[in-house]
Amino acid sequence: MVSDRSSGERMPSSPTRSYFVKGVSDDEELNEMLTRSDGAYLVKGVRDDEELNEMLIRSDDASITEDEKAYLAEQIQHTHAKSIGPVPWRAMLTSIPLIAAVLCQYTYNLQASLLQAFLPSFIKEELMLPLNSNGYYSMIPFISQLISKNILGVIADYLKRNNIFGHTKCAKIFQCIGSFGSATMLIALATLPDCEHPYIALPLLALYGAFFSAGICGFFTCILCIAPPFSGTTTSISMVFGMLGNISGPLMLGVVSKMGFVNKWMTSFMLCSAANVLAGIIFIIFGSAKVQHWAKIQPSKNSA
Repeated sequence: MVSDRSSGERMPSSPTRSYFVKGVSDDEELNEMLTRSDGAYLVKGVRDDEELNEMLIRSDDASITEDEKAYLAEQIQHTHAKSIGPVPWRAMLTSIPLIAAVLCQYTYNLQASLLQAFLPSFIKEELMLPLNSNGYYSMIPFISQLISKNILGVIADYLKRNNIFGHTKCAKIFQCIGSFGSATMLIALATLPDCEHPYIALPLLALYGAFFSAGICGFFTCILCIAPPFSGTTTSISMVFGMLGNISGPLMLGVVSKMGFVNKWMTSFMLCSAANVLAGIIFIIFGSAKVQHWAKIQPSKNSA
């Protein structure tokens, strides 16, 4: 409700209509124009009702295009009550962008569980390193992740904040780095270092940790972005796939060992690499960081 300070008369407002102020570009500028008095808002610099009416456009005015109404509704939706409604399970579980993201979550946890649980065994059996060196080698990828996750997160935010890349494109770029970089390092770990040249594994493990971290700015960001009102549900779904990945890593190594492969580590690392490449390709084609149509909240019918 808006009133003129001189006359004290108030413009009636309808619970089903809203008014937009012409010539106001943002909330800060609007706040500068408004003063509060007895529950009503007074517009500074307005001489009479005729001038005030010129500034206001009703939301159902014919001169406002549908695109303008959609933009304004999106920009000011925090001022209206929302009706979230029930979780759209069918649309969510059949959403291609969500499926692409949770597949990356699966491969992310698959390789993580394999290395976290069995990297010391790999170093001992393949590189023949003593226990004191084993500890240093085993911690390298995790130290690399600790550093690179924070650096890559800042870089991703900078690229999006400065409109260098959009949210979807930025997520796909980082997921490419995460999926294909991790796959390359796993293949290199399986083929290059040996007991005569164990030191080759050090830079490979460090690079693996850095590439692995890029997935946080890729698929994980998309899981949170594609359905903000249901981010808890989408995250829970991704965690289910993540737990399946955690189970699959040790299970895969056990099956490979039981089948009697000559080099179980090379076979296991190659399988992880193949899963990474496949998930990365699917994400490049179908991944998205845009809010999906089934996740968009509608203004409540009772909102003023």
